Amino acid sequence: MIPPVGIVDLGTYEPKRFMTAAEISSAARIPEDVIVEKFGLVGKHVAGDGEHCSDMCIAAARPV
Repeated sequence: MIPPVGIVDLGTYEPKRFMTAAEISSAARIPEDVIVEKFGLVGKHVAGDGEHCSDMCIAAARPV
């Protein structure tokens, strides 16, 4: 018999740093109204200095 496979739990983590649409616009050289109206972004969370993908994975896996 094959054991069932499925998702047991889900964890999330959002870095503290938040990049606004204006900052994204400046970095990408795309007008801010395009970022907000066409892409639907008011901003995004970005990893801090020295914060690596594995650090964020560990934080997401921790129980709340």
